[in-house]
Amino acid sequence: KLLLPLYCKQDIFIFYIQWLIFLLIGNTMKNTMLRKGLTIF
Repeated sequence: KLLLPLYCKQDIFIFYIQWLIFLLIGNTMKNTMLRKGLTIF
């Protein structure tokens, strides 16, 4: 199995970006729910 370093870095980078977006959306949704008086957790 040969893995290209560039491909691995790109893959990790994309995963990292998706994770950041997921956290951002999660925080936004949580804040919106709290403003409306609803609690998820």
